[in-house]
Amino acid sequence: MKKRKIDLDDVAIICGLLSIIINVAFSGKELLTNVRWLLSYLGL
Repeated sequence: MKKRKIDLDDVAIICGLLSIIINVAFSGKELLTNVRWLLSYLGL
């Protein structure tokens, strides 16, 4: 049972790291700034 619990914890940690890596890979911050720029550009 301990092995299963450790595996679940490892999976949770790996999922968290993957989500962070994916966000960085897709440059979430840059996407947000680009969306804001497009909205302001269309607003003008």
